[in-house]
Amino acid sequence: SQDELDVWVEFLSQRRQIYKEKIDKAEGIKVANNLLILGVSVDAISSITGLPAE
Repeated sequence: SQDELDVWVEFLSQRRQIYKEKIDKAEGIKVANNLLILGVSVDAISSITGLPAE
């Protein structure tokens, strides 16, 4: 039915957003690691990637 289809579309849309956020975070961590290797400060890396300075 259309209602079931709408529920599935909403569910898949939410899952897509969750996975996108996880991928974005993983990419940010890769960038942060590379910047650390290059000697960039943790504060600058946090500003660039949006990751917390931990």
